[in-house]
Amino acid sequence: MDTVDSGLITDSGIDTLRKRIGIPQPLGRGSPFNTEACVDTMRHFANGYGDDNPLFGLEEYGAKSRWGACIAPPMYPETMGFSHTISLDDESKKILKGDPLSGVHAFWSGVEWEWWRPIVPGDRLHKFMTISDVIKKKSEFGGGRSVHILYKTIYSNQNWEPVCAASRIMINAERESATKAGKYADKKRPDYKPEDIAAIDKVYEDEVVRGSEPRYWEDVKEGDALPQKVKGPYLITDVISFHIGWGWGRYRVAPLRLGYLNRKRIPSFYSENEFGAPDVAQRCHWNDDFARTVGAPYAYDYGFMRDCWLVHLISDWMGDDAWLWKFEDSIRLFNFIGDTHWMNGNVVEKYKREDGGHAVVLEISGTNQDGDVTCPGRATILLPSREGGSPALPEPSHEVCRILEDIRGQSQEL
Repeated sequence: MDTVDSGLITDSGIDTLRKRIGIPQPLGRGSPFNTEACVDTMRHFANGYGDDNPLFGLEEYGAKSRWGACIAPPMYPETMGFSHTISLDDESKKILKGDPLSGVHAFWSGVEWEWWRPIVPGDRLHKFMTISDVIKKKSEFGGGRSVHILYKTIYSNQNWEPVCAASRIMINAERESATKAGKYADKKRPDYKPEDIAAIDKVYEDEVVRGSEPRYWEDVKEGDALPQKVKGPYLITDVISFHIGWGWGRYRVAPLRLGYLNRKRIPSFYSENEFGAPDVAQRCHWNDDFARTVGAPYAYDYGFMRDCWLVHLISDWMGDDAWLWKFEDSIRLFNFIGDTHWMNGNVVEKYKREDGGHAVVLEISGTNQDGDVTCPGRATILLPSREGGSPALPEPSHEVCRILEDIRGQSQEL
């Protein structure tokens, strides 16, 4: 394949990606970061993005909730999931062999989630992932190519019950073109004064978790604003803390000898650092010099981190009895080390569902210290009502149920 280790996006590479649409993606032979949900890993994950909601990590508190136990933060499934073992024909195996975008840098661009049931201690998740679309575009960083890849993942628990699904958009851009473009060349780092830090700290001080006090649908009005949250100034310490809770994702970054073994597994993910030693591509998130090789002036966050920040805004507002049903956002600009984000939301719609449930729709966003909205989004919440009590959990679509039933017929016992 002519894209291997080239760092370039070629027609043959795009063609290979398009042939993979609908074929189950291999997720590696190693175990997920969390093989089984437990209170400690739920709490570590939530704490990693600054969330101390007791529902996500205090056993005594969770036992008194409507769930009877702690439940996982909404984005926690990203730390879990064994691959469903499905027999593939020889042609599919051939199509899935190799990396058509080897050496090409990938950026998290946005996501859509839907949740149907909580994850509780003892749950083991399995996941089924496919490419649903491949879109060729001109890179926003310069004259080079970029490819937008849409991944659809369905998660089920050990009982084959659908838990949630996510559709992620990854933008893959040629590094050399990004380096030459210098799109963010005029970006200046903030210079915080004591009064700036004091204003940020005031928002932290005023942060409130709704918790066990129900937020009834009848009490919510269209136009209501959610209490603001702040995230920042964003530091390398925050990157480290996030990885403690999240792990390293599908790249399975590891130290020392384990790092060497991982380098043998995915050699194109490594390049020489300033010491001449092989280092991971993810160092763009903490190393300014390497970030510049992908067109960013400074190290920057993970888009997934801002997904978590927006969900934190929502879950603290809605309370324990509510259910976050749908969420989507778009990561439009970088969040650099040193930046601060203010997370805001408003109720834009409230309605009764056909099944008698009570829903509200939120518009949400993160805005940095320069006034740039970097991550707009939208969410649908099912709230308790004085009339109907706690909301019933939503049902997955017939398509999701059919896919899982098909997988179950082909898969080994979980």
